Formats: sequence, C-alpha cells, structure tokens
Amino acid sequence: MKKVNSINVAVTYAGCVVGAGFLSGQELWQFFGSYGKLGFLGFVLAIIFQLALGYIVLAYAYKSQTSEFDVLIVRKNVKPLRLFFSISEIVFIFSVVVIMFAGSGSLIKTAFGINDVVGSIIFATLITLVAFLGISGIVSVLSYTIPILTIMTLIVSILALSKYGFPNLNDLEVTGKTTLMPNFIIAFILFSVHNLFCTLGVLAPMGYSLENKKTALNGMILSSVILIIISISVLLPISAKVGFSKSELPMLDLAKTIGGPLFYIYAILLLIGMFGSALSHFVSLIDFSFRKSNFLRKNKGVYLISMAIISFLLSRIGFSKIISIAYPISGYVGIVALIMITCNYFIKPKV
Repeated sequence: MKKVNSINVAVTYAGCVVGAGFLSGQELWQFFGSYGKLGFLGFVLAIIFQLALGYIVLAYAYKSQTSEFDVLIVRKNVKPLRLFFSISEIVFIFSVVVIMFAGSGSLIKTAFGINDVVGSIIFATLITLVAFLGISGIVSVLSYTIPILTIMTLIVSILALSKYGFPNLNDLEVTGKTTLMPNFIIAFILFSVHNLFCTLGVLAPMGYSLENKKTALNGMILSSVILIIISISVLLPISAKVGFSKSELPMLDLAKTIGGPLFYIYAILLLIGMFGSALSHFVSLIDFSFRKSNFLRKNKGVYLISMAIISFLLSRIGFSKIISIAYPISGYVGIVALIMITCNYFIKPKV
C-alpha cells in the first residue's frame, strides 16, 4: 500500500462498519435502540471505546511494522494461539460478507422487485470483480461513497423527523433484546469489539502504512464523527415512529412512508453501504489468506470465486438472524483479542 493519511483511515474504518445492518437500522436498533434511553448512552460509550481501541490497533501496527493481525494479537510466535485467532477472524469477517450478500438480495427485491436470489448473485459478482483491486482499491472506493452516504443519510433523517417529530427519549419503545446481549453495557462493548475485531484485517495493513503515528488518532477521530452523524440520523427517526424497529430494513420502510423518490434513493444508499462493507471485509479476508498461503495466492481467481459462491449460499439463511447471532459471538471472541493487543501495545517486550 501507499502511505495512508487520516482521511484514508477515516473513510476506510467507517466504510467497514457502515454496511447493510448499520444503514438499514437493523444493527443499530439491536445494539442500542432496543434498550431505550440507556441504549443512546451505550452508543456514546461505544464511539469512545472504538476510537480508543482503533487508535491502539493502528498505532501498534505502525510501531511494530507488521501488517498481519495475528502477530498483533499474539506477539510471541505461539502457533496454536495465532491459528485460533486467525481462524476466528476469518470466520467472522466471512460472516459480515455473508450478511451483506443476504441484505443485498432482500433490499433489491423490496425496492426494485427483482428476485432476491438474482439480486444477491449480481451483488456477489460485482464484489468479486472489484476485489481484484486489493486493499488500495478499498480506500479509493470508500473515499467517494462514505461522504455521499453521510450527507444523504442526514437529509433523509431531517425529512423523517420533520414528519414524525423527535422521539421522547424517556418513553422509547423497548423491543428487540437478545439473550446474547442482556443489557446495554454488554451490547455497547460487543458492538465496539465486533466492529474492531472484524476490521483487523484492514486496520493492520493500514497501520503498517501510516504516514505517522498522529495519523492514526486523527483518522479515528474523523471516523467517529462520520459514525455519529450516520448513527444519530438512523436511530432518531426509527425511535420516533413505533413499529419501524420491527422491520427487516427499518430505515427503508420509513423512507417509503415519506413519499416521493426518497424510498428509491435510500435503497440505493443502502446498496452503496453494503457494497463498501462487503468489499472491505471480502478483500481483507482474501489479502490475509494470500499472506498465509502461496497456493491460494497462485490460484487467486479460483479462490475469489469460490469464496463468493460459498458466501452467497450461506446468505440464504436470513439477514436479521445472522446479525443477532454472528455479531455478538464475534464480539465475545474479539474482547480477548483486543485485550491482548492493548497489553502488547503498552507492555514493552523484555530484551
């Protein structure tokens, strides 16, 4: 990769996080909205938590000059441990790709009337073709899509709130809790850790290529601002109108009630968000595989296509069901990984 600046860090991290579940409101509601007023407190804590840990990951990759996330997690060459975290990371990165494929099919069917299987196949094909550009290609794509998503989501939110009014935070509809996340504290920790754990495959190479250490902090601050704008633009409208939170794609259904072309505009925004998130996770998965296996690198085309086909087949399980199971489990495993990275960052190795 070329040297990475603060804007590159910001749009890439935001692009990894802002996918189908995030923009549609499904993910944000499960982790925050479902806990009512406390959920909004959890969201604030999550942003602070992600900023701090994201900086540590980037700064440690820069300091240690490694682009491989398993080395960041396990400093000493303990192969069984590195293998465990490598497999865990790959599985959960893979789950994000599957979720994006599932969401794209559901969205295309809802918005444009195209069969969801056909829609998912088209989406998977485009992701596979663009994935050949590698991690540098992710930065280029997200540099254009993230500013557009931020501005348009804010506009949709303003229109929705002008119609339904601002929600009363003291009287929010509390629905959608899951057994894996019994309270808002566990929810915000799992949300933050999941996002960071599943983006280690992108953050590690970016940290290795930073212009300087300060770039990491500035980039994470800017990405936090982007995520705050988009998140509040999604959570407030859904909270203002009872019933939307139970939808598969809450913000899309909300946009439909406003009228005019807004429904189709937001559908396109969702697709762009899904594309950026799926692409970044798919490429990080491929990139890490190539670093570990010469065989896979030599058979790049076959491997890319095979992974896309498997992702598509698994995406038929269902969008919201995968989010409610895969994301929290990813968070629990990621907690251990990020604790280890933080310890490695602050504890100097013995000479």
